[in-house]
Amino acid sequence: MNFDLVKKNSAYKRFLSDVKSGKLSHAYIVFSEDDELREAFYKLAAISVFCKNACGECKTCQSILNDDYVEILKVNAQDKFGVRDMEDLNEKIMNNPVVGTRKMVVIDHAEKMSPIVQNKFLKTYEEPPEYLTVILMAATEGGLLGTIKSRGKKFYLDLLSAEDIRKELVEEGVDEQTAAVSASFALGNYTKALRYSVEDGYRKQYDRTFKVMCALKKSSQIPEFVGDEIFSKDNILLTLDFMEIILSDVMKLVTNAQVPLYNVDRDYDLSEIKQGYLPESVSNALALVNEARIQLNANVSAYNVTGTLLFGILEAKYKWQKK
Repeated sequence: MNFDLVKKNSAYKRFLSDVKSGKLSHAYIVFSEDDELREAFYKLAAISVFCKNACGECKTCQSILNDDYVEILKVNAQDKFGVRDMEDLNEKIMNNPVVGTRKMVVIDHAEKMSPIVQNKFLKTYEEPPEYLTVILMAATEGGLLGTIKSRGKKFYLDLLSAEDIRKELVEEGVDEQTAAVSASFALGNYTKALRYSVEDGYRKQYDRTFKVMCALKKSSQIPEFVGDEIFSKDNILLTLDFMEIILSDVMKLVTNAQVPLYNVDRDYDLSEIKQGYLPESVSNALALVNEARIQLNANVSAYNVTGTLLFGILEAKYKWQKK
């Protein structure tokens, strides 16, 4: 990702201000659902801490960019990061810096750590050695303990503009049409746009979500759709994202809003989906999509969440049509 996009981000500017003023906190929590943006933020933040000129070109900066700088301990908590892993990390933290006077710990997908693992980190996190800065990166706040959240300086990364995403994708070699479509529906998330541009499975899931929403007309269809692969445990969160942008466009159509659609070249599909919807029922359907996310975070099964969601959408359409 072009680091210039990150440098415009208000969260990065705040972090840089802390560095320049000598008020670097012992712990930061960086929130963004955009994996690429989180990664770029951490690298720029680390460069600003470990390179006096933040040049991006010296040996230190190049090591940071290559993820092999000796004073940065970086882990991905999504990769089965357990109690023993945390104990090992705590031990490494207590070793004095080899180069310079600072050390940094970066934990991506911190929300994926179990409560037990987070508690194992708590003492180090609350009372770190003076040379340490911790950066926890998370997609959401949901999985983090209150004690963890309360002791770190929280940053929320700004979403990227569709135009910035489009330009970045073109720079990466994506054709103009695909870049425009991807940037339009990604809702500020570069990682989603990039995946749609290059991953065949991602695009197939997007297309399949459209087909299901076009076909969903009556409750007798729900058992068939509940078992669809797009609503499996591994895929349902992405499907909910797709449903949200589709329904957002449906809302624009039923209210005759004179604003661009998120979904490019999908006019026919959207006109099919909007049949039977009123603004109130679309609003209700969007609320149900968000409720589905909450249920999944509460460990309700994807199967039950899907059934409740699809039935609720149909019920909302019927309810408002009768009024």
